[in-house]
Amino acid sequence: MPTDASRRPRGDGGGMNATAGSLDRRPGRLGAVCWLLTAFYFAVEPVVASAWSPRYSFVHETISMLGVTDCVPAADATVCSPWHAWMNGAFVALGVLTGVGAVLLAGRWPRRRLTTVASALVVVGAVSTVATGLFPVDAGVVAHSIASLPQFPARSVGVLLLSVVWWRHDRRAAVVSVSCGVAGLLGLVLFMAATPLGLGIGLMERLAFYPPVLWTAVVGALTVWRLRT
Repeated sequence: MPTDASRRPRGDGGGMNATAGSLDRRPGRLGAVCWLLTAFYFAVEPVVASAWSPRYSFVHETISMLGVTDCVPAADATVCSPWHAWMNGAFVALGVLTGVGAVLLAGRWPRRRLTTVASALVVVGAVSTVATGLFPVDAGVVAHSIASLPQFPARSVGVLLLSVVWWRHDRRAAVVSVSCGVAGLLGLVLFMAATPLGLGIGLMERLAFYPPVLWTAVVGALTVWRLRT
């Protein structure tokens, strides 16, 4: 993540002003910890899936099916997710951590219009993730789709825009952002176009969903490391 303004080239109109380096770092640390904690999601999903009935397939089942609050018919079987509360709670927690982290960290990023747009997209994606947990798929497909779909393009595009913001100031964070943003958008195209290419619908959705979550965890870790003193 971008460091204090004193380390940035003075001629850069997009950088933070010269007094930014003296600001309290606690909001930045808290934001970075929020993003680092988003890694918890990768532990919750397989635990919830282990209780799913019948046996859950990460390749052929969508993530939303882990959040069904009642047993519902699907294809030739009735599916149940006994630990759905954990899954839906994980969506809410993931969205809150992502959104709060973005708001707290925004003050440490170069002050540019592109930064504002990128930050807003990340927050929109975070709100959509929260809504995904509040409107599980069996509560209404339309409501669930409206709640959950915006997060995919919003987060990936926001990640890519931040890679542009960070490119001159933090090349490692920028490279991570490019990789995760491109991967997320590619997964979204495959998922929305229902183009299997030998892949299952669940795997395609995860190609769209996982990269931005990985991004917040990795960038959060990088930021915690840089602000450790």
